[in-house]
Amino acid sequence: MSDREEERRDRLSEVFLDEETIPRGVIDIDHERAVAIFDLIEENAFGVPGRDDVPYTLTISQEESKLTFDVRTGDGEQAVSIVVSMTPLRPLLGQLFLKATLLAKQACTCDEATAREKVRPALVALNRVAMENAGDVDGERWQRELDAIAASDALNAYLSGFACALVLERGRIDEEELGREVSRRLSPGIHAEVGAGWFEGLVGYNRQALFSRLALWRQLDAYLVSLDDEEFRHGLVYLRRAFSEFAPGEVRRVVSNLVEISQEGAKELKASVEAKLSDDEAAKLQEMLGDLDI
Repeated sequence: MSDREEERRDRLSEVFLDEETIPRGVIDIDHERAVAIFDLIEENAFGVPGRDDVPYTLTISQEESKLTFDVRTGDGEQAVSIVVSMTPLRPLLGQLFLKATLLAKQACTCDEATAREKVRPALVALNRVAMENAGDVDGERWQRELDAIAASDALNAYLSGFACALVLERGRIDEEELGREVSRRLSPGIHAEVGAGWFEGLVGYNRQALFSRLALWRQLDAYLVSLDDEEFRHGLVYLRRAFSEFAPGEVRRVVSNLVEISQEGAKELKASVEAKLSDDEAAKLQEMLGDLDI
């Protein structure tokens, strides 16, 4: 056996999280966990002293303030079990959290790809740490930074909208305040790309909670009504992206909200959501929208 083959054997082949003690989180957290596990499996070297029955599998579980690392052979025999107390790590958690909190706002001056792929998951993780470790981290400082990101016009619009969703989840924005903020962000004076980017960030998290916020949909309705044909065509490009992740049932809930706001044409609006365009209707719509791909 070559040295390279031996090196590949002396490793962890699979890593599992015990879902009974480490429950699944929101989509962003689950994604980050999956990426970390994938990277670990792809590039690691691992062995158990006194044993040569590699490769191994690792299962991580949590009980109160302790983590258990259960290492087993390929046939399921336990090779070693390591229990680690997290108590000594709590001061370090507080320090790392404070450093990340102070860097969060500056990180939100990034481009769109970085905003979605890196900064958004980081904001979710920081928010989760603040909520789950209130006694070990400076949660009040995090709330102030999050408020500042949500309110700023100088940062990435998508991330400001996303931060607003996090603030809303924490109950720090009431219906009236949300209405004012949506009205400010979605107005004819704001470039369509910026406004729709902010809206995309807002509706991209905890979407179910937003369906009951009629102020949000009332202001969206008012914004669309205020646009002329050219502005509407331009804004549609970005709004389509904001709604692209909505499931059909979620789209119908949006329509129901808009119907509740304005009863005019309610039956027709509901019917149009369910109807499939004919080829002629699709062609006419494409001609009206010009270069936009429908």
